Amino acid sequence: MKKITSLYILLLSSINVFSQNVGINTSSPNSNALLDVPSTNKGALMARTPLTTTDLSSPLSTHVEGMVVYNTTNNLSSIPVSVQPSMYYNDGTQWVLMGPTGRKIGDIKQMADSKGDHEGWVVLDGRLITSLSSIQQINATALGFSGNLPNVADTYIKATNGVGTGNTNSGNTFRLTQDQLPNVNFTGTTSSNGAHNHTYSDTNTPSKTIGLATNVLALLPLLNIVVATPDNLSVYSGTTATDGEHYHSLSIPSGGNDAPITQKPKYLSVYTYIYLGK
Repeated sequence: MKKITSLYILLLSSINVFSQNVGINTSSPNSNALLDVPSTNKGALMARTPLTTTDLSSPLSTHVEGMVVYNTTNNLSSIPVSVQPSMYYNDGTQWVLMGPTGRKIGDIKQMADSKGDHEGWVVLDGRLITSLSSIQQINATALGFSGNLPNVADTYIKATNGVGTGNTNSGNTFRLTQDQLPNVNFTGTTSSNGAHNHTYSDTNTPSKTIGLATNVLALLPLLNIVVATPDNLSVYSGTTATDGEHYHSLSIPSGGNDAPITQKPKYLSVYTYIYLGK
């Protein structure tokens, strides 16, 4: 009995109740606080509760808005409603991870500062998934990644149409094809000029000479003999046969050299991270 009385007196000396304000280790609790627990070397220890998933109230009988607990379990098999050791609050329908952004597995963020992997955030740099921690490997696989993380260097984030989550595609250049050009016709034909001929001319050399050496008299000059003399024909001219009214094809080169053009606009360089837990 003496021990119980002593304990009761000790509790009364530590807890002071003033106008429905409770103070521990203080005789003057803050008037705006229902509970005031000042300390220079100790903290308040929250209820440590093993949650199951964020959508189930268990081990509570129901979701209670405003309930705060520290979850002690690590359930990575129920993405996207998995839980991990951390502070959670209840919004009346589910448990919500407490943090700067209420982050969850698969969240993406971009930063101008290259901090590297930190607090469960992993740089999307194309590395092997097997290089991650065991928890992060499970989460990455559950998100649909296999083999490697995406390498998002010099890429833009695009809202998915339901397929290809986590994939990187395309580049920053393209080539124009004919159907992308303005609707202008550059083809054409020459004028026909009716049925017509084409002129033709051929010039003949009047004569050719060859020099023949003789061994009869060594001092005699070379003998010149004229060969292939045409029969009074120096130039032949005429026309081709008529091929009826016809056209000739015409090609106008563009002068291009098939060089790609860039479509990259001005940009701000940042680092992209995905939250895979820790």
